[in-house]
Amino acid sequence: MLALRYAVAFARQFSAGIVALHVIPDSLRHVAAEREFDLVDYEPALKAGFREETERRLAALAVEMVPAEISTSVEVRHGAHLIEIVKAAKEMSADIIILSTHGRTGRAHAFAGSVAGDVARLAPCPVLVVREREHEFIQEEAAPQPFSAAA
Repeated sequence: MLALRYAVAFARQFSAGIVALHVIPDSLRHVAAEREFDLVDYEPALKAGFREETERRLAALAVEMVPAEISTSVEVRHGAHLIEIVKAAKEMSADIIILSTHGRTGRAHAFAGSVAGDVARLAPCPVLVVREREHEFIQEEAAPQPFSAAA
C-alpha cells in the first residue's frame, strides 16, 4: 500500500494517471494443496475466481486511497511477476514503475530472488522501489513549495 501512496504523490506532482497492476502467479498448486482438491479439474475456475476477487479488492483500494481527480485504472494479469510487470510497462509506455519490496535478505532473498531488482534492471522506464517497512518521504497533504533563491 505504501507504493500506492507514492504513486498518488507522483501523480499529483506530474498530473499523471495511475495503473494499479497486480500479477497472480501462474502456479496455483499451493492453493490446491491447502484446499485438498485436484488442481487439474479446478485450475481454470480458481484463476478466474482469483482474478475477479483481486480486481474487486484492488479497485476498492484505489477508491479508498486515490483521490477522484487522479485517473486510475486496475489491471490484473496472470504469469511471472517480472515478465508481466515489464511487459505491462512497455505496452502502456509507462513513465515510471513504483513497486514495493518485502526487503528479504539472506536465504529468503537467495531462494526467492528479487523481483524488484530484476524489474529495475529490465524495465523500459525508471523504477522506484519502496520498502514497506521504512520511513516515508511523502507527506499526505503537503503541497510542493516553489524553489526560492532567497531561501
